[in-house]
Amino acid sequence: MRIVLQILFLPLRLIYFLYCRVRLAFRAGSSIIHQVPPRFTLLRLSGWLARLKPPEAPHLFDYLALLDLLRRSKQVKRALLLIPAMEAPWNEVLNIADAIGRLQRAGVSAVAYLEGGNLKSLVLAAACQERWSSPESHYLTPLPNIDSYFLGDALRRLGVRIQTIAAGRHKDSGYQPFQRSDYTAAARKEMQTLVGSLREQLRLRLEQLPSGPALWRLLGSQVENSAQELHEIGFFARLEERIAAEESWLSPGLSPAAPAVLHAIRGPGENKPPLPADSETTAANANAWAERQRKLQRARRDLSSEPSILKRYQRRKFRPLRFRRLPIAGIVAMQGPIVSGRPGDEPHAGTVSAAAYREVLRDAASGPAEAIFLYIDSPGGSAEASEVLYQELRRLSREKPTFAVLGSVAASGGYYLACAANRIYASSMTLTGSIGVIRIRPELGRLYHKLGVRRRSLLQDPTRDLLAEVGELSPAAKRLSHRRMAETYELFLRRVAEGRGISRQQALHCAEGRIFTGADFEQVAMLDGLAGLLECLRIYGAEAGYQPEQEFEAILYPEIRADWRSLAPVRIPFGGSSLPHPVAQVALRAEQLCLALGAELRQNLLLAARAAWFET
Repeated sequence: MRIVLQILFLPLRLIYFLYCRVRLAFRAGSSIIHQVPPRFTLLRLSGWLARLKPPEAPHLFDYLALLDLLRRSKQVKRALLLIPAMEAPWNEVLNIADAIGRLQRAGVSAVAYLEGGNLKSLVLAAACQERWSSPESHYLTPLPNIDSYFLGDALRRLGVRIQTIAAGRHKDSGYQPFQRSDYTAAARKEMQTLVGSLREQLRLRLEQLPSGPALWRLLGSQVENSAQELHEIGFFARLEERIAAEESWLSPGLSPAAPAVLHAIRGPGENKPPLPADSETTAANANAWAERQRKLQRARRDLSSEPSILKRYQRRKFRPLRFRRLPIAGIVAMQGPIVSGRPGDEPHAGTVSAAAYREVLRDAASGPAEAIFLYIDSPGGSAEASEVLYQELRRLSREKPTFAVLGSVAASGGYYLACAANRIYASSMTLTGSIGVIRIRPELGRLYHKLGVRRRSLLQDPTRDLLAEVGELSPAAKRLSHRRMAETYELFLRRVAEGRGISRQQALHCAEGRIFTGADFEQVAMLDGLAGLLECLRIYGAEAGYQPEQEFEAILYPEIRADWRSLAPVRIPFGGSSLPHPVAQVALRAEQLCLALGAELRQNLLLAARAAWFET
């Protein structure tokens, strides 16, 4: 039907083709001033309610495609990138930095301009050919670290104990702040190894610059650096205020801004007496300033915008006799804790509900996409929910080529899901692994005693105390818990071994709850390579026999329908999860409140799965 309509409208297509050729004959701007967004989103709202809430951030995949478009269009030759204090996670920053690198290798001269920021801003700027900064700006540049707040003593004073039963020696490392006053020696060593690996990835990237070794020494010696200090070691090539920097970039041969006031009305701090209005000096200054402004206007007319580049690229690629559609790639974003959900659930941002995503994956399997790319950004979650989604993904990967691309955190259940794909890729600073199982049990007996609360059970089954929040576990309950843990752990190891084509012993070598960076995980063959989403598309295209610069039409899954909950400014954590009893829900809410004590604590706790009572 589509081809029939295209044939019927062929005369109009020919007219539009001529129109495109005429428009392409006009000279296009070869320079662009581009503002880099500080953060991104992975899901896009749809529906009429979405219009009431404008997007807080651009879609990550759209933005990466935009940078790739700037490279492919061949129109842009110069780019001034305005880089803010980046709020995006490290893997997204590195994906953008790699895209900027490809842009420059395609012949685009990229200059970064910063007015303050953080270490991520500097890493992004390091990908550019040259870097400028405002002279009085400062940069907060602490290297990756983990600052934990240990609440064990405080919770015990309240009469609360957090008990964990883990399969894997290192699986409970992320929960020790709720149990102890300090890390165990093994947990401390693991965290130090992880942080050391993250720092090493940054060092390798930054030391590629001529000023890289000096920059790394400076970053290691102080957590705040001024633009002047970074200029002295050669990282910033120029220090200029924003207006002067843009003007000198627009017209490199332009004289600096006039230092003198061009009119006769002076402030208290200006030179006195004012020049006469009819003096030759004032007239010469005014003429020079007017000529300078005319040059700037001509330079600004040469600027392009992102929409104009897209339109021009589409016009150049349009062919009236081309009826064949582009190959279609499906992109499934899975972001947040993995929970079981309830039948009939709709996908929501921030939670991977097995009940909802089961339908999403089936839609992707039956849809027109010839390959599926899973973008997994999840710290893990329910073991049962992970297995449900694993089965759906495994079935999908038998029907269509399925690539798993790991986001900032794809640990425990997140990696469990990735093992169902045909290939797994990640960023060098992705946090992944954590192959293990943990059960969390809050013991509130002393708290109940302080509050005068008494708990009485009419009928006591031998292992029912496994679900109770008071008292020690009975021997029978402990045996049952360890048996279930062992079964789930063995299943996890089996899924990893099957997905990676290795033995159980090889999978166990990378298990025990240890957390890895993407670079380290790739070294032990638990990943197929280090690549972002666009690189994975190119890898698939090459293996499928397409040309190197083959374009794909993308279909994004899931479709998030906007409702009143999504319009609320604050989202209740774990709103879609099903937990064994209300006390466990209270414990998890308390955990979320503890995260507010510090951003680094949040980063630490996300290293381990913590979404539900029984987690992988």
